[in-house]
Amino acid sequence: MQTRLQYAALVACVMLILPSTAFADSSKNSQFLQSQMARITCNTNFVTGYANDAMSIVPSASSLSQDVDKIQTDVTTLQGYVDSSNKTGFASFTKNTYRPDLKTLNIDERNALKVANLTSDQKTTLKSDYKSLKVSLKGCLYSTTLKQLATSKTARYEAAILKMQNRSGTMNAKGLNTTALNQVISGADSQLEALKNAINSSSDIKELKSALGSNCMYDGCKNGTNFHFAAKSAVAIQQSMLNRIQTLPNATNFSSQITQAQNDLNGAQSILDTVGTGKYTGKQATDVWNFIKDATHVIHQLGKELGHK
Repeated sequence: MQTRLQYAALVACVMLILPSTAFADSSKNSQFLQSQMARITCNTNFVTGYANDAMSIVPSASSLSQDVDKIQTDVTTLQGYVDSSNKTGFASFTKNTYRPDLKTLNIDERNALKVANLTSDQKTTLKSDYKSLKVSLKGCLYSTTLKQLATSKTARYEAAILKMQNRSGTMNAKGLNTTALNQVISGADSQLEALKNAINSSSDIKELKSALGSNCMYDGCKNGTNFHFAAKSAVAIQQSMLNRIQTLPNATNFSSQITQAQNDLNGAQSILDTVGTGKYTGKQATDVWNFIKDATHVIHQLGKELGHK
């Protein structure tokens, strides 16, 4: 009885794991649906695995095969929605067919085991199988979550680099020197490639978890390499703008403001040099961004005064 109750509770959790509201907002249908399908596969393997064990131990529960076949057919249908990137169809089928079929299997299984008059050995075997399947389910979901995180992390980094490349192109078109910014972007590319290589070479959950913490574009790696992309690119952008401002007519009339802005940028760069690839400590992060904000404000004001856009 305890095993049946545990199973019923876990099936309920399994059904809750499959999000419904998440279907409403995703611009990357394919990636989103693939991650959801991976979770459904984990859940299906658990549910049908326990049902198959029950049928092998209790011959009178053989009718559960129809429920198992139905769920397997559901999974095939869901995969079709994934392949066609049909988010609406996937969500509707999950809610209206897959989940109810899971519930039906759960009910039929409880009834079959209830009337089977299980022996002590059968109960022990089922309990052991349940524990084993539960461990596998947790491992599968954990691995799926990590893989989803890895995909999301690299995608975010790629988007950030592309955005900065576009910014560099815009600046270059306006006659600004983007050599320093392009060097920062190149370094970010190398950081991303290092992360991808670490992820791709991972052979198990432990290695994948380690890979995710090995290379960070910003300041998120406790023991890995941090690139501080946002701060480095901000300093490079503002330095380029300040350099251009100093070449403008009448710039010498604002020498004190130019010096102030340069000192702020130097202050930020000095902290970044000290931090290197480590994490910020103490007030370093706050100080870096205060320097950058102060410099940006002064440079913006100088641009307005000198008519530079």
